[in-house]
Amino acid sequence: MATWQCGLCLYLYDEQNESVAWEALPKEWICPVCGSGKESFSLVASNPPASAPIGAQTDAKKEYLAEWRRPSDDVEVNMADIQSRHRRAPRLCAPYRQ
Repeated sequence: MATWQCGLCLYLYDEQNESVAWEALPKEWICPVCGSGKESFSLVASNPPASAPIGAQTDAKKEYLAEWRRPSDDVEVNMADIQSRHRRAPRLCAPYRQ
């Protein structure tokens, strides 16, 4: 099941709610809000079928998150070092608190 969005009025055609696949609609089908044709619509979301394995969904999520992941910088490495030292010996960090 997929969701299609009108480029003019942003109407969403959800195949699951409409119970008709996008490809099954006639070429003459028009947007119920603004009257534009199918060529004005673009695919927004494509949901995997219910029979798809659960792991496939998590792989897609990992790929999406990898796009936004940034490499760690020196500050993050130093903060991780400070936190690990604090966990091992909290009294050594106490003089630095105010």
